[in-house]
Amino acid sequence: SHSMMVTYAKMAKRAGVEIQINSGKTLTVSTYQAGKGKIDKGAVVAIGKEALMSNAGGQQCVAIGYQALKGVDGNNHYDNTAIGYQTMRVLTTANSNCAYGYSSLLRITNGNYNCCFGKNSGDHVGTANYNCLFGAYAGRYFTSGGSNVCIGAYTATANTAHVNAMSNCICIG
Repeated sequence: SHSMMVTYAKMAKRAGVEIQINSGKTLTVSTYQAGKGKIDKGAVVAIGKEALMSNAGGQQCVAIGYQALKGVDGNNHYDNTAIGYQTMRVLTTANSNCAYGYSSLLRITNGNYNCCFGKNSGDHVGTANYNCLFGAYAGRYFTSGGSNVCIGAYTATANTAHVNAMSNCICIG
């Protein structure tokens, strides 16, 4: 219930952990500046310093880790899941993405429907869409291409114009 959530939030604050409850819809934030942005819509979770910090009103987001889904001030983003240190850190208006691993999808701005698992997977994806990247550094330099599948560490990691804009490819390595 809402009153129980408020009680736990007060107990946590005494222990130095900030927890916010917004209109009884969402239990959010833990640690310094997490969820600092506008969190007045449902289903938002932010755990970690500066996690989901700049959200201007997005919803259905989960951010766990230092600067996960930190974003850029004044932007909305929806349906994103970021777990790990600086996952989706510079996000602006990207939607329906998931990133798991240290700096995964780090530089995504407005790409949609990307799924990355592994350290630095897709960390240069900016506007690319519909990519599935599995493995450390997989698809690291994709910037604008889309509909790619990379399976294995270091697949499609050359920083060339061809790889940056690659589309409709399957890379296994």
